[in-house]
Amino acid sequence: MQEFSIGPEQIDALYHYAKFQFECGNYSAAAEFLYHYRTLSTDNERNMSALWGKLAAEILMQNWCACWSNHL
Repeated sequence: MQEFSIGPEQIDALYHYAKFQFECGNYSAAAEFLYHYRTLSTDNERNMSALWGKLAAEILMQNWCACWSNHL
């Protein structure tokens, strides 16, 4: 990630931006950003929170296939 100058601050900002998108009702963007956050982050507790957030976003979009395939 050093090649792209991505550090812990940028990864943390991605989490907060995804949370903001979720709170604004933009569930599609929130789910996408949380997916990318989970691939970049090494924080297990925050990863679990992102997983639940992505699941909630998928449910609110009624995207049942994504709920089953990504979380079970």
